[in-house]
Amino acid sequence: MSEKHQVVAPSTTERDFICDECKAIDFSKALAVPAARLRDVSGKGCGILLDTNAERYARSPNPACKLCRILRSTICWYHEEWSDPDMQAGQDAAEKFELYAFASSRNVPWGFRKVGLDQDYHILITLPAGFFSSFGDHSRECGRGEAGYVFCFENTPSPGLFRPQVVPQQFDYQRARLWLDFCRDHHGQQCWSTEAVVPGMELIDCETWTLVKAEPGMRWVALSYIWKPEEKAAEEYPKVADKSSSPRLPSSVPNSIKDAATVVNQLGLRYLWVDRYCIDQSNEEEKAIHISRMDAIYRGAELVIVTAAGSDEDYGLPGVGSTPRLKQEIVQLESSTIFTTGPDPRWQVQEHSRWWTRGWTYQEGLLASRRLVFTDHQAYFECHASTWMESVGSIEFAPDLKKVDLTSMKAARKRLFKPLGHTISTDPDIPPSVSNTGSEKSHGDYLVAIRIREWCRLVEQYTSRALSHDSDSLNAFAGIARMLSKLERPTLHLVGLQYVLTADDAELTDKYFFVSFCWHHEKEDAPRRRPGFPSWSWAGWAGRVGWMGGWILKSREECFPIWRNVCIQDSTEQSRPISEYLAQYHPEDSSIPSPLSICFEARVVPLSLFQFNIRKPDDGRVNHHIPSDDEESAGDVEDDDESNNESQSNDDDDDDEDDNEDDNENEGNDEDDYDDDEFDEDEARQEKEPVVPDPENWAFWTVGKHGARGDATKPTKTPSELLNHLRDGTWSCLLIGDYWGNGGFTHERFLLVVKWLDEKTATRVGALVLQQHPYLDEAFPDFFDESELDWRSVQLV
Repeated sequence: MSEKHQVVAPSTTERDFICDECKAIDFSKALAVPAARLRDVSGKGCGILLDTNAERYARSPNPACKLCRILRSTICWYHEEWSDPDMQAGQDAAEKFELYAFASSRNVPWGFRKVGLDQDYHILITLPAGFFSSFGDHSRECGRGEAGYVFCFENTPSPGLFRPQVVPQQFDYQRARLWLDFCRDHHGQQCWSTEAVVPGMELIDCETWTLVKAEPGMRWVALSYIWKPEEKAAEEYPKVADKSSSPRLPSSVPNSIKDAATVVNQLGLRYLWVDRYCIDQSNEEEKAIHISRMDAIYRGAELVIVTAAGSDEDYGLPGVGSTPRLKQEIVQLESSTIFTTGPDPRWQVQEHSRWWTRGWTYQEGLLASRRLVFTDHQAYFECHASTWMESVGSIEFAPDLKKVDLTSMKAARKRLFKPLGHTISTDPDIPPSVSNTGSEKSHGDYLVAIRIREWCRLVEQYTSRALSHDSDSLNAFAGIARMLSKLERPTLHLVGLQYVLTADDAELTDKYFFVSFCWHHEKEDAPRRRPGFPSWSWAGWAGRVGWMGGWILKSREECFPIWRNVCIQDSTEQSRPISEYLAQYHPEDSSIPSPLSICFEARVVPLSLFQFNIRKPDDGRVNHHIPSDDEESAGDVEDDDESNNESQSNDDDDDDEDDNEDDNENEGNDEDDYDDDEFDEDEARQEKEPVVPDPENWAFWTVGKHGARGDATKPTKTPSELLNHLRDGTWSCLLIGDYWGNGGFTHERFLLVVKWLDEKTATRVGALVLQQHPYLDEAFPDFFDESELDWRSVQLV
């Protein structure tokens, strides 16, 4: 073993004061028992009790004690509200907590049951007193990675596979080369894409610091980073000189680009692609070509370097150039060493990195086959088959890789991104409702639905990111869209609305286009119109979007369009049916036709169906109905109380059991592994307080007998605003159709709200997604009867 990988914790300095209470903890009790013996074949796990006064870490830690600070991060996350003084005041002073040592194989993201006995270590976790003895080992739910995972080792720990270790202050190029070489040698096509060089593509030669033409066979590294505001960057960093005379890069470049070139050289590679210098930013035609081929650039890269630290390109890569790393917390006692791994890099990226919040970088990260992510604490490697980080011993400590079950590593399934085509569950077992039919049509329908669901999820994650320029709404997603169009059973799009084409199944195209049309904004975002795009596309709006039924769609049989005579009309002013128009439309080769409108007929939802309700605070049922001035009287209705607090769009796919883990993506991905549901103090207070009916609160309104989904943004801030527009005829509420799926448990109705520009032409304002709850709405299993409602023709622009 090389000296480079000998990891020994540094000694405690005189300034590392340890309080008497922490000194009294006998960590040798844990070290006396091999960590592997703390596994339990029953699945409940075993733990060694170390401290029965662990509540002091949160309530009254010694501010001068370094060990108090470290042990505070071991507290079960369910009790993180202790950080709020108001919550502390409400805590039961008698509530006790205890510090335990557990086996790390069951309690860290990179752990898994099949890890070798000599690759299990002692992790420290604090739980409520009696919690462990009463419920078994629930400690896997108590670590979220904010401050890192706390381990207890002997004073001279020897490094090993999967063993936590001290991160060096300088980036370990040797380990990174091992990660990259291992992926190349063992993962094959799973982590490699033979993308052709983009015509006119240029690369930075990191040895000569010049721009060179990319040629077939060249291997390059791509950089994913945050640009500074263009006006500031233009002042500070000169452009490349006239390429015809001198292709040399300027001596002054942003730190992140300079550090990335260093990493390229140290990894034994030579060429680097950076959009700032490899695309002529003043040449709109060249920019358009490269934007349309971002999938080839980032997917075809040998590696993508991600600058997840800092706010822009000036920050640099911590541990590479002049940007220092933040150090781990380490305490060396007489008989043991206690230290944290530092924040889990995935948690740190998802929760604190500006890179994670941007639309362009979302695409770049998702398209990459291999990513080398730099955070303030360490570097993290991620490919389609495995993950490695500097704070954990990796393959350099596995002399015989054939004996290591790397394929079962949980870390390989807890990634920032998963490969396109696998970002959602593909349900490998065809549902009985499909397989029992024995129909190739049903089987193909189900597989196409998977692709539609994938598109919905990716767009939802993408639209939660920010863009500097509204005009990039589709550009920054173009690479992802192009990749999805090349997969088996491809998904195409019409200005962002996904669709599928079949040779002889127009109904399939029509029904899934209906699903695509039924998008809505998420509640947490205030939507804003983006110019240059039609109002009927999510690309024409800023803000996170979701879909009616989009995440759980499994078959066309779940879709019930009510609109009719749906056509597309372009600048030729000829209207053609959806399937006919899409058959000749090629999004990759076409600019957005202008004007482009969707024409259809829809039922008009009258004002009289909007009802204000007073609900009893004990059971949520309606007490009586108060009609607005022009409304017709209506009977009592039961409101979908729960629908206003539920969200079907949950990015958390945390799995409880390694052997039964589904391969779902927590991207944003998210969003995501660490975003667990937390105690909502306001909600708990509201449950105890009387419900005060508020006509300006959407939660007190129904359309017919059912309320709108609470997680979807309403067309207006208050119901009265919408009703006033409906009353004066400037707006209309149109019934588009229903979704009934999820085994009958999800029944939703999509109402489109439009603003009329003239008698026939309208623009989208927003949507209402009604929800029929299978339990609360048992008395009203169906939505309002639309059969007598008037039809109206619409040209939506």
